[in-house]
Amino acid sequence: MSTAYSPPVNASQPRLLIKLCMASTLLLVVGFLVMNVKASSRVGATTGSQGTGYWMLDSSGTVYSLGDATSMCPGSTTCPVSGITSAVAMAPTPDGGGYWVVSPQGVVVGSGDAKAFSLSTPTSAPVVAIASTSDGQGYWLTTNLGQIITAGDAVSFGEDPANLASPIVDMVATPDAKGYWMLGGDGGVFAFGDAGFFGSTGAIHLNRPAVAMASSPDGRGYWFVASDGGVFAFGDAGFFGSMASTSLARPVLGIVSTINGDGYWMVASDGGVFAFGDAGFVGSLGGQAIAYPIVAFAPYEGAPSNVPSTLPSGGTTTSSLGPPTSIVVSDGTGWSSTGLDGPQPSPGSCHYGLASDGYDLPDLSCTPGGINSNVTQSNIGSTICSSGYTTSVRPPESMTEPVKFILMDAYNDPNSASTTELDHLVPLELGGSSATQNLWAQPDQGQPSEFDPGDPYGINAKDGVEDALHDAVCAGKVTLASAQQAIVANWTTALDVLGLSSPTSTATSSPVSTTTQASVAPWCQASAAPANDGYSGDFNVTVTSNQPYQNATASDTGDSWSQETNGSGSVVILLYNSSPGELINVTVGSASCSATA
Repeated sequence: MSTAYSPPVNASQPRLLIKLCMASTLLLVVGFLVMNVKASSRVGATTGSQGTGYWMLDSSGTVYSLGDATSMCPGSTTCPVSGITSAVAMAPTPDGGGYWVVSPQGVVVGSGDAKAFSLSTPTSAPVVAIASTSDGQGYWLTTNLGQIITAGDAVSFGEDPANLASPIVDMVATPDAKGYWMLGGDGGVFAFGDAGFFGSTGAIHLNRPAVAMASSPDGRGYWFVASDGGVFAFGDAGFFGSMASTSLARPVLGIVSTINGDGYWMVASDGGVFAFGDAGFVGSLGGQAIAYPIVAFAPYEGAPSNVPSTLPSGGTTTSSLGPPTSIVVSDGTGWSSTGLDGPQPSPGSCHYGLASDGYDLPDLSCTPGGINSNVTQSNIGSTICSSGYTTSVRPPESMTEPVKFILMDAYNDPNSASTTELDHLVPLELGGSSATQNLWAQPDQGQPSEFDPGDPYGINAKDGVEDALHDAVCAGKVTLASAQQAIVANWTTALDVLGLSSPTSTATSSPVSTTTQASVAPWCQASAAPANDGYSGDFNVTVTSNQPYQNATASDTGDSWSQETNGSGSVVILLYNSSPGELINVTVGSASCSATA
C-alpha cells in the first residue's frame, strides 16, 4: 500500500505536527538560533559528538573516506570501486564494515563486508537509490520511475507510485526495514509497508527540486532537502538549520541523520559538507579539485575491527572482487547437447549503448554477462591460462549461428551477419559462459591494436581488450573476478579501471562500423511538458544527451536552473513561470538544444 501527498483518513491517528521549514520564513525565526554560519569550509558546522566519519562517492565510482570512516584501500583515503565506471548511489552495511555502490544501470558492487546478491528483476529505468535491509543480507534499488528491485532478503512492499508528477529522486528504508519511503523531485512522499506518512510538499511550490531524504531514528518522521539546501522536517524529525539563504558553489545532493536524530549532515556535489545540530564535522572536499562530482554520501558510525579482506561467494571487496550482481553464474559452460542455456530476448527488446569513444555497448538488461562456475581464481592455471582451453568449452557453430540471428533481431542490428559477431561479453578466455545472458550481437568496430598492439588474433577492438585482460590475469596482475567485473561494466574502459592503461591508439580515425561511422560529437535533445503540480507555468524539461555527469541548464525569459545529468546523460529539470509556446534553451556540457513550453 502506498500513500502520497496526504495522510490516509484515520480517526484514531493523532494529529501530526508538520514543520515546513521554508528558509525565507522559519530560517529568520528559528534557523539562526540553532545555526552559526562561519566564514570557512565549516559552514553551519557544530562540534557535536555524533558521527565519527563519513564516506562520499563520486560519479566515477571512487569513494572518499573522511574522519574515522574505514577506507577499503588501506593507506589511501580514496578508493576506486573496480568493475563499475559510473555510480549514482551508495549505502553502508548496518555494522559500518562496508558499503555497496550502484550504477545507473543497476550494477551493484560491495566493498568490505557488503555482500553482493542477484537482483529480483532487471531495471527498467535509471537507478537512483539503494538501501540496506536491517541485517545487511539484502538491499533494495529504486529507479526514477519508482520501480523497486529486491536483492538478498529484501522484500518488496510496493512500487510504481500513482500520480507521479515528478521523477523519484531517493528512497529510504524504515529503521526496522519493514517498509520504505520514496521521494519525488517535487517533494511528494510515498510511503510503503510500515512507513508512516507524516507530510510532504506536494502541494507547495518549492524554490528548487527535492533531492534526498533521511529517516528519523525511530521512523516516526523524516527530513528531505532541496538542491538549494532548504530543509523540510516532518513528524518527530527536528529542524536544526538549512543552507537555503546561503549562496552555494554547487547544489546539495544528500542529507543524513545522526544516530539519535538530533542533527544532520548535508553534502554538495563539490564535496562540501554542512553539519547541523549534534552532527560532528570531520572534514569535507569543498575547495579541493576533485575530478568528478560527488553523487552520494553515507555515514560511518564505527565498524568491527575484523572487516574481512575476502568475502563469501557473491560478496566483493576492492582487493578481491566478485562478479557484479547482474552476472549470471552458469552451472558449467552454459550449454549442452540440447542447446545454449538461458532465455532468448524478443525482437527489438534490446538497445545498444554508446561508449564515450564511440564504440557500441551491450544492453545489460538483455546481456548482463555470464561466467562458468568451473573456472575460479584457484584453477586458472589448468583452465583459462592453459593452451586449448577455449576450444574445449566453445559450442559448435551449428548451435550458435541461429542464436546470432535471434540476437541481431533483438538488438535491431542494421549490419549484415558477416559484419556482426556473436560476442561473449565475458570472453571464454576470462571464464565466460556460452549462456544467452552472456551473448550479444556486436558490430565489428575498430582494431585489436587500439587496446593491445601485439594482438595477432582478434578482428575488432574488443578482442584487443579481451586478450590484454587475459594476459594480465594469467600474469597475476589482476584477479579473474575483477577482470570479469570490469569488462561487463564497460569493455572500453576495463583496462583503465584496472590500472592496465591502454596504449595510445595507433588508429588514424574514430572507430568505424561496417555501415556508419560512430559519432562522438556532443549532442542533446529536450522536450517540455506541464509539471502537473498545480501551477500552470511550471514545466518539466526532459533532457537526453551523450553527456553523462555534466552540468545541464534550462533557461527561458523568467527562470533558469541547472542540474547534473545522470550516468546515462539524462536529467529532468523543473522550470518555473514559463509561458505556453515559450522557447526553452538547454545546454549540456558543450552541447545545446531547445524545447517549446
